[in-house]
Amino acid sequence: MSVNWAQVESVFSSVMTSFKSRIADVTWMDDVTRATALDKADAIVHKIGYPDFVVNPAMLDQYYEEV
Repeated sequence: MSVNWAQVESVFSSVMTSFKSRIADVTWMDDVTRATALDKADAIVHKIGYPDFVVNPAMLDQYYEEV
C-alpha cells in the first residue's frame, strides 16, 4: 500500500486551519477561553502514520532485536 504523505499532511493542515477558524468565530467563548483553545490547537503534535521501517521486515527485526 502506497501512502502519499504529502497529501495526508495537507489534509491534516486543512482540518487544523478549519478548526482554528471555527474557534475564532464562535460566539459562546470569551476572549480568554478562545485564546486558550487556540493555544491548545497550536500545541497539538500530530503523529500520523508509521515509520518507514515498519513495512521492511529486516529493519523491523533490527529495531526490535534487543527486546
